[in-house]
Amino acid sequence: MGKKRPAFLKEKMKSFSWYRIWILLIVLIVIVAGTATGVLAYERSYQDRVYPGVHLGNVPIGGLDEEGLRLFLFDIQDKLLNDGIRFTFDEELDELILYPTAFDGDTIEFVELDVEKEVDALLHYGKRGNIFSRAIKTLKSRFAKGSVSLKHITVYEDAITDTLKDYVKDVDTKATNAGVDIESVDPLVYTITSSTPGVEFKYDNIVDEIYRSWGELQTPEITIEKEVTEPEVLESDVEKIADRLGVVLEHNGITLTYTDPHTKRDSAWSLPSNVIYDWLEVQKQEENGAGFGINKEEIIAYLEGEVEEIVNIEAKDAKFEVQDGKVTSFQGSRPGIELKKEETYDNINNAMLQRTWHDEGIVTSIEVKTEVTEPQVKTGDVNDVGITEVLGTGYSAFKGSPPNRISNIRNAVIKLNGLLVEPGEEFSTVVSTKPFTIAGGYLPEKVIIGDKIEDALGGGLCQISTTIFRAVMNSGLEITERRNHRFAVHYYNIKGKPGVDATIFDSHPDFRFVNDTNHAILIQAELNEYTEELFFTFWGTSDGRKGSFTDPVVNRWIPHGPTQYVETDELPPGTTKCQGAYTGADTSFVYSIERPNGEDDEEIYFSHYRPLANICLVGVEPKEQREVCDESGECVTIDIEETEKSEE
Repeated sequence: MGKKRPAFLKEKMKSFSWYRIWILLIVLIVIVAGTATGVLAYERSYQDRVYPGVHLGNVPIGGLDEEGLRLFLFDIQDKLLNDGIRFTFDEELDELILYPTAFDGDTIEFVELDVEKEVDALLHYGKRGNIFSRAIKTLKSRFAKGSVSLKHITVYEDAITDTLKDYVKDVDTKATNAGVDIESVDPLVYTITSSTPGVEFKYDNIVDEIYRSWGELQTPEITIEKEVTEPEVLESDVEKIADRLGVVLEHNGITLTYTDPHTKRDSAWSLPSNVIYDWLEVQKQEENGAGFGINKEEIIAYLEGEVEEIVNIEAKDAKFEVQDGKVTSFQGSRPGIELKKEETYDNINNAMLQRTWHDEGIVTSIEVKTEVTEPQVKTGDVNDVGITEVLGTGYSAFKGSPPNRISNIRNAVIKLNGLLVEPGEEFSTVVSTKPFTIAGGYLPEKVIIGDKIEDALGGGLCQISTTIFRAVMNSGLEITERRNHRFAVHYYNIKGKPGVDATIFDSHPDFRFVNDTNHAILIQAELNEYTEELFFTFWGTSDGRKGSFTDPVVNRWIPHGPTQYVETDELPPGTTKCQGAYTGADTSFVYSIERPNGEDDEEIYFSHYRPLANICLVGVEPKEQREVCDESGECVTIDIEETEKSEE
């Protein structure tokens, strides 16, 4: 027999109750379940909002929903664009601030933010993993600051550096190579010129600095450093080859030849020695050392001025029209020819260099290099294109447009009318309407850039892209690239409201769409200059889809500031020239496609238009200037202030 339990233990066991244990477990389960449910509900409340505690730069954005985030980013982009990009140099140059340039209701920009992609990225920030891990992250973000930066930024580096180079051109000097100054060819008289160091500005850090600053919602402030550059060719290099100069010049220069591949007409251009010696320079190559070559800028300018007009022929696409329900050709296609300037220069320069190093095989005649460019649409493409009906039509009005703007619209209509877009082909408005030059048929318009009035080519082309945009939507086609104007231009309003427009500029932005039907699409363009209206009609074979778009809705109007006055010496004193003000707006509309299988596709297009104050240039007297030199002999040109003039 076992031992008996003590009496106190028996009493304790009597008091022990499984009922109490179950009650306790149930309470714990309820608490845990309630807590988990609360945490999950809290996480779900942020499903369509930015997590709490998230900061963009130093600005809290936690809790913002899609619309709030979009408006916030639009305002941030406007602020950054209005602040500009600030560049500082050394004491020789004043600070330069780059602002977007207003042109034809749009802006030519240096930096751009893709707001829609940024909204999507911020709404999904930290929301990876399963629902439980996301719930934990939501709680943590409530008490811990999460810092993010803008990511979807485009910096147009070429436009920035081109503007900077133009600004510093009087200070940015290239190193000068030693060379020869030829006074006459017969008899040959020359002197050896000295080499000098140069000053070069460095632009390497610009893009990274702009990304960093915009990413943290800060105005970019960039210091442009400069460095001294040494010449490649020294006097000693020239002295070694000076005795070859006579050989280089004695063969009566170089003749350029060309035979038109279609007409077989021969053309020739003579570059005699007395012309070439002005363009001669000493160049240094790793293999052969120094030699007498020919200046690239001079030859390229000569080719552009004398040779291109004879050689270049623009490729011509076939054009078509619909007559009695049948597609017929009204313009045959033609291949084009393009002068290859770089390759032609290389051949000329190499022929000159060889004269320094060799006495045999002297080249005196060079055939210019060309390339055949094929048309995008050939005449034979008219066969079996399957065009039977109108897919959709786009319309816009351009009442009140100045004559040059109307002329540019007319020119683009001529280029586009009758084009075929093959099945699967992506149509580019920029590619189909360029080149944006006077030779390409476009006229300039006056625009205000900083404190200057300058000519800009191609005003009015956005009337074309906007009308095509509307025709594409009414046809139910796939849109691959579209950007609205930066300003709400009245030409593109629908029922007095902006929002359904598309801007283009060479080479970006562009308006593009894909022919995602199984048949070719024929573009017909009609310009009514009497009523000032533009129509685009897309012909094809319908697969049953129906496209449409709603009228735009204005979510908010944004007032512009007071008139800004900028002094300029480009206008007569007292004369004023103004650029109109624009009221800003945030708008949206819905693009819908009804598919033959009963499915509907819808896409919301959001557009943000910046406010712009009226900018007026006021003509003033040009400032008098004088040169001031220090003890070392270094001189600078300064403006004489009015106070100094009165003292004198």
